[in-house]
Amino acid sequence: MTLLKNTQYNKGNQIKMNKEDFFKLLERREKGLATERDNQIFDEFFDSFQEGDWDDWDLSPKERIKMRMYNTFQRKMDASSGVRLDRLTLFKVAASLAIVIATSFFIYTSVKGPSNPIMVTQRAPMGKRTTVELADGSQVQLNSGSSITYPERFQDNKRAITLEGEAYFQVRHNADKPFIVTAGEVNVRVLGTTFNIDSYNSKETHVTLLEGKVAVTTETDDEILKPGEQATFETAHKTLTKARVNVDGAIAWTKGELYFEQAPLTEVVQELSRWYDTEIILENNALHNCTISVNFKGEQLEDVLEGIRFLMDIRYTRTDSGKVLINGSGCGQ
Repeated sequence: MTLLKNTQYNKGNQIKMNKEDFFKLLERREKGLATERDNQIFDEFFDSFQEGDWDDWDLSPKERIKMRMYNTFQRKMDASSGVRLDRLTLFKVAASLAIVIATSFFIYTSVKGPSNPIMVTQRAPMGKRTTVELADGSQVQLNSGSSITYPERFQDNKRAITLEGEAYFQVRHNADKPFIVTAGEVNVRVLGTTFNIDSYNSKETHVTLLEGKVAVTTETDDEILKPGEQATFETAHKTLTKARVNVDGAIAWTKGELYFEQAPLTEVVQELSRWYDTEIILENNALHNCTISVNFKGEQLEDVLEGIRFLMDIRYTRTDSGKVLINGSGCGQ
């Protein structure tokens, strides 16, 4: 009498067997209780065996290694010598080796796995913007000179990333694995949403939310953001505040635009330096805190400098090495 209730043949006369029946049959063979028909089915199953046949078996790592090794051993034996060992003997050999390999695999993953994952760093060169797709399907757009560091594959119960500079995140929803971005002293925790983090300035970090909801935390404070809100962390005073802002301005860079609203000229110059990969220097300290509201799209650096010169009555020159030197009398003079 056979135990193989669910064993069947497909159109190509290949035997299909589920995990429960296979291991019941294996147990009967090991105990010497298998019928002649059981042995025939066992042999025919491996004669037509393909690795994909047990994709839905939910095998443990040790079981998967055992199956793969048995199949590999038998096929290599067939190809090299035509000799076929007794299948039960061969399966026992594979099982013994699988225990050793599975143990080694466990040690390897314990040392090289979740506790010490392979870390990846992606950078956007100066003058360039780069889009990175993560293993979970989330997308990160990096602004010029920015970088993110993250594990090659997200593990455990979170998706953790470190940001330097500015990035626009479109996070794939996963309620079981929150997405956590660390930018300096600021942590942003989300499940799935769209937001921008600007941590270029060592004095301030800005988190702007477009869709969904995020929690922004520091050592001393936390804020929950709704779409259209921005959290600002001031490094010197360790304060975290939130306000409604123009989100289009915060993500203008993702569309190839430079957007400045009442921005100090020193910040404008820093952004232009990254955007055009050109060193720009304000020679007169009186210009540093002069503010400007303007936006540019697609213009060459020369055109941008001409626009600022017209608005602020500055002068600029280029050195032989390509640097741009900006001078002027200061605000309101």
